[in-house]
Formats: sequence, C-alpha cells, structure tokens
Amino acid sequence: MHLKQNLLPFIFALGAFGDLDTRNVPFVKPDFYKTPAARSTIRRLTKYIKAQPPSHMDSHLQDCYYLRSSVLADPDGINIDIIAHEDREVTSGSRAATIDITKSTAKIDKLSSGWRVEGSTNFGVGSVMVLGFSGNGASMAISMDNTKYGAEEGSTSRQTEVQEDVSYKFVCPPHTTCSVQTWTYVAKLKGTCPVTPIFDPVCNDASPNFVRKGYNQYEYDILRDGGYLRRNISFPAAHGRLNDPLTLKSHYNITLRQNGEAVYRTLPAKIANGVWWHDESQYKVDYKMAGACQVSAPLFLEGGKPKRTQVIVERPNKPKSKVARAAAESEHAYSDIKITILEQNLE
Repeated sequence: MHLKQNLLPFIFALGAFGDLDTRNVPFVKPDFYKTPAARSTIRRLTKYIKAQPPSHMDSHLQDCYYLRSSVLADPDGINIDIIAHEDREVTSGSRAATIDITKSTAKIDKLSSGWRVEGSTNFGVGSVMVLGFSGNGASMAISMDNTKYGAEEGSTSRQTEVQEDVSYKFVCPPHTTCSVQTWTYVAKLKGTCPVTPIFDPVCNDASPNFVRKGYNQYEYDILRDGGYLRRNISFPAAHGRLNDPLTLKSHYNITLRQNGEAVYRTLPAKIANGVWWHDESQYKVDYKMAGACQVSAPLFLEGGKPKRTQVIVERPNKPKSKVARAAAESEHAYSDIKITILEQNLE
C-alpha cells in the first residue's frame, strides 16, 4: 500500500463528534491573544495550514483495498491555540530591571492531539494517519477500540518539553511585570471527512486485469507514462474500470459537472498525497460517508522540532487599591499588554 510508518508519540481520539480536549477542560485564551504580535502569528500559521495537502487517515480493508478519510476544513474552521510556557518572570519596582534570558522551553501537550468523526467509522486496528498541516510530513500508525485511540505503548507523560539555550538581555520598564514565554502552537480543524475507497494496482499482480478492463492503447500509454503502477488509485479516478468485490462504488456517486449525467468510466488525472485522483474540473463526486469531523495536532517544523516563538509579555503592575485596580483594568483591558518577539521559528 506504500503507507509510511513513521511513528510520533501522540495520543489520538476517535469517537462521537464532540470536543477534542480529552481533559474536558475548555481552552481559555490568554489575554495576549488580542495583541498585534499574537494576531499576526496566528494569521501566518493559518495561511500555512491552508496551503498544505489535506490531512487523512488510511485504514486497510483487505488485500489491495483500503479506505481514506480526508479532512476538508470549513472556511472558518481553522483555529490556532497558543500554548505558552513561562521561562521566567520579573516584576520591576520604581526602577527598570535587566533580565538575562538563557533558556527557551517549548511545551508540547500530547492530549492536544486528536481526530473525531461524527457517528461510526470503518477505521480499525492498523490505521495510519497523515497530518499534512502538522509540519512533520510523517504518518502515524495507530490502534483503536470502539471509542478512542490508545496512547503510545509505555508512554506515561502527558507533556513533552523541548529546551534550547538562548542568549538575550531585556530591560523591563519600571512598575511592570515582564513574563518571558515560549509559545508553541496547536492547530484545530473543523469540517467534513469524506471517505474514499483506494486500490493498489500492483497488489497481488492485479495490474494486468486493471489495464485490460476497458482501456484502449492510447489510454494505457497515458497511464504507463504517468507511472500509475507505482501509485495507489482512488475508485473515483478509475470508476467503471475496477473489479469491485467489496461493492466500494457504493461509497460515492460520480457525475459530469457540466450536465450532471452519470459517469460510466473515468481515468486517473492527477497525483496528490501518493494517490491518483479524478479530474475535479470534469467530475463531481458526492461521498456517501462524509461526516462532520475535528482534527487537532501540535505544529512542527520539517525536522521534527516544534514551531516556536520566544516573547516578552509586559503588563503594567496593578495598583494596590481595589478601587484603583478595578478602574485601571476596565480602562486599559488588553491595550496595556505589550509583546516583544525575541525569536520566532515558524518555517
């Protein structure tokens, strides 16, 4: 099936559609979310995610066949959570205070990762999940029961920390609390997850039958030159040309986009995520299994390190008087928070 088996140490959940946070504690956005620095970073990461191939999960059915569930995020279905680890905090008095910053600790919460699909699914033991937006470019082998994926064997820690040595000095202004923080990021996608049956054309020497089933010489040359034998093929891309012992055609309806007429035969047109797909400009596919879903995972660099930003968060010290403190909080709210980016590594 050509499915990669590069394991990552995270927990994934699958079950009834609902909140992915397995701790059942809602994520509360810190007060710095409305600052220009945080907003700019979130916009940048959202743009990055939109440019990535859809995340997907593959589940083996039997020889030569498997199912792929792909995540199609809603237009407003991408959210970024900032996970802040406080490296150091200094509160100045009437004079400014100099801070020596020597460490940056990125915190990765294993329980922030998950995949939930509305209703029941056909995914079982041996499923492989590929999170294109996560940044690792890696896949994950997982096992599951009826409700959730199990943790990595032998894993007892909920969190992982990655520490780096840094060297910065910062002057904290008078009457200010300066928090040195390292931000990491969790992407949460909401949308639909259509399920597509996939066929391996070289499995059990099945390719000769595939080639002879309805192809003329011209069509065969196109496929041969495109190296189709080295790629898996989605059923909509070879509709009407595959033997279907599992009645997998019942997973979808395919029609011509121009007039909505039924399609009897198609050809593979493009390769994405290692699979041949149909020409979306010509054919419209309605998937019968396309439940609402949520996917969540930390964001990484290609080398496996977390995307991270080290910042200074400055907040003016609160007056000691309750009345004065309440007045200051209501007057200034978020506007008094200042963010200074020391280092940012998102690419």
